[in-house]
Amino acid sequence: MLVYHGSNMSVEQPRILRRNRYLDFGFGFYTTTNKEQAADFSKKVVRRERSGTPIVSVYKVNESAIAHNLRFAGTVEDGGIKSMLMTIVPQLIELVEKNRSVDEQEATRIVFQSRLYDLLEDEETALWHLSPLALYDILDTELRTGRLEFPEEV
Repeated sequence: MLVYHGSNMSVEQPRILRRNRYLDFGFGFYTTTNKEQAADFSKKVVRRERSGTPIVSVYKVNESAIAHNLRFAGTVEDGGIKSMLMTIVPQLIELVEKNRSVDEQEATRIVFQSRLYDLLEDEETALWHLSPLALYDILDTELRTGRLEFPEEV
């Protein structure tokens, strides 16, 4: 099976880099089986980074090896949003602890009492697709200003 990765540079050896980046599902190296989608994304990266050239890197992967190792939490329709929240919320709490210098109990209280969390639980807002870092930025703004400000893609 061929998978594609859109970027502003050629990626010969994929690596997962832990950086302060806003990725939909957290840290990772994202690919798609849709070449056109990767090409569109590569153009977005060039616009966002203001550098490079749109490039689609192509990788051949062993389907049976992937199928053996994948674990899906489910879809939003079958209750997967709860699984997504079980992944996202602990990371959000950890970011609150670290960035606001509070203990886990206080960080948990802050997250669960926020207006952001109320919206995060509502699958129609689709906020669950944002990375924990993007959600933390929204929460931080809420705590500092009392306002919820969302990125353009929401």
